Amino acid sequence: MKKKHLLVLIILIAVALFALASCAAEKQDAPITLGCLIELIESSGYTYKIPEGYAIAPMLSVGYTLISINGDEYNVSVFEYGSPELMEADMKSIQPDGFTIRNSHYSWSNPPQFYQKGRLILIYAGKNKKTMRFLDKHFGDVFAGMGTDEKLKVLREWEKLRWTRALFGNIGAHLQ
Repeated sequence: MKKKHLLVLIILIAVALFALASCAAEKQDAPITLGCLIELIESSGYTYKIPEGYAIAPMLSVGYTLISINGDEYNVSVFEYGSPELMEADMKSIQPDGFTIRNSHYSWSNPPQFYQKGRLILIYAGKNKKTMRFLDKHFGDVFAGMGTDEKLKVLREWEKLRWTRALFGNIGAHLQ
């Protein structure tokens, strides 16, 4: 009986060491699992939080985890896939602008960015430059939505428009 427990313990330790080694090797490129992403966030000197209480309808075929990086008020949605075929099908269901997924239109608070690396698809619709740069560095170019430089230009224009409206209102709106 003791030999059986010892064998199970050795197998568990071997699996854990293999998982840690794969995350460490993957850090040079990008994380391929949620666990590796969290490890990468921490090793980059950032903090993360997994907020509770969100109940948003899933937009892709698998469940997801929300992560706030460095206290960013906008969360990154992290979808982890067990099947490359399922991930590929979900990626094909996302329109290039990122506003239509599986024939449903989504209204984002900011232009969305869709990243894919390894077993993960990440969606970020925030406006934090550090979060965007972190995702660009470790996940590469977006496969849907706006690239960071284009998004930053759009966000600057939106901010100008917001301030113009705050100062002058919607001049002429009452004439319609």
